[in-house]
Amino acid sequence: MRLQIFETETLWAAAIADQVVEILDAAVLARGRASLVLPGGTTPRRFLAALAARRWRRWSAVTITLTDERVVPTTDRFSNEGMLRQILLPLLPEAPHVAGLCSNGLPDIAAAERALASVPQPLDLVILGMGNDGHIASIFPNHTALAADNHVILVEDAPIRAPVRITIGLSALRAARNILITIAGQTKRSLIEDSIASPKTKLPIGRLLATTKAPVSVYWCA
Repeated sequence: MRLQIFETETLWAAAIADQVVEILDAAVLARGRASLVLPGGTTPRRFLAALAARRWRRWSAVTITLTDERVVPTTDRFSNEGMLRQILLPLLPEAPHVAGLCSNGLPDIAAAERALASVPQPLDLVILGMGNDGHIASIFPNHTALAADNHVILVEDAPIRAPVRITIGLSALRAARNILITIAGQTKRSLIEDSIASPKTKLPIGRLLATTKAPVSVYWCA
């Protein structure tokens, strides 16, 4: 695992954007297409503008999906797909394909499975945020989703706002070609470092780090 430290959010966002473009460009050149998995919540808002500003010209060869989604219509202000369509897509020089996990606003696990199956596998790049409790995507500590082998999981009792969610499972996340973790603050940095020091941790972030064979980069900003 590689930990990169940035003094400002601007430098942090720029470095993430550069890394995303580098990985996607290599994937398109090697295989003609690429897949990008973006986190929900507030994390991506900080670097999506920097990503669009790179003016990369191969977006039409990319399929984007989300690590997880709240079961709400895409017009809802808490929809991750809605955020993506509002903040990133209008700024790109070309339109990527978007495979939403909950485009119909329903807890339709079969539709979510079809959406994920339409994304080139293994996933070229998974970008994850992380909660202060060590959760990633909508996989929470001590939750049944942590032990599930499904690539897509319906979470009906998330312990935070919007409890009904659809999430990509650990089995799919850890099989990615590249994983990038974006965090801010000392609490989250300490959680990452503790998870590395204690590989038997039961935190979702620790399970991912202990079981993936993908190169993992952590981008941290104070």
